[in-house]
Amino acid sequence: MRSNRMHQARMSALLVGTAVAFAACTPGGEKGDTNQPGENGAVAATSTDSGAVAGATMGAGDSAGMAAGGAMGDPAIMGTMNTSNAAEITTSELALEKAANAEVKSYARDMISEHRTMQKEADMLSQKVQTPAQPAAKADQMQGMVTAAVDSMKALSGAQFDQKYIAFQVQSHQMTLDNLRRFENQAQNAELKAMITKAIPAVQGHLERAQKIQTNLGGAAGAAKS
Repeated sequence: MRSNRMHQARMSALLVGTAVAFAACTPGGEKGDTNQPGENGAVAATSTDSGAVAGATMGAGDSAGMAAGGAMGDPAIMGTMNTSNAAEITTSELALEKAANAEVKSYARDMISEHRTMQKEADMLSQKVQTPAQPAAKADQMQGMVTAAVDSMKALSGAQFDQKYIAFQVQSHQMTLDNLRRFENQAQNAELKAMITKAIPAVQGHLERAQKIQTNLGGAAGAAKS
């Protein structure tokens, strides 16, 4: 019990203090493009709304996290990945408590396990290469969006919660996947690049699974109405 509380506190701290912005994604699934993305290469993507996380871009204070030519530097990349993992874990822990659908609960359980593993790998790499994750100037803006998404999910229950949570997972993992594909070309450290390359198919699998569940939930809703 004490270990679980300590882990949850750590995840909350990551959300508040770790950095950085996701690329925008509309509820209809259109992806916007920004300088700041998200998941962890161990990564993780992305989910959190976020049913709706609209993108926050980097400010002047993020210049230390930028590499030559305007690409994100390794500290900002790692910070973005950490933020994404924390968001996925936090929202999925909520889903374990509130989800009604068995498939949604199973997905949430797997996201917690897999993103914790990704975060552990990211933490180990950060220590090994002595590259701490870098907070971004827009962290407060992004945190506000994630907090709003979580608050909206807390107010829901049953099928409404399931649909909101899965919509968030689709959006966040799409954002993360897009970010990781950019990060793969931008990362300077070879081990960080390898971690990102490893994370891409995993995040793609998370996204496709969430999309399938979303379709199943929509089908169930439609059948109930008919």
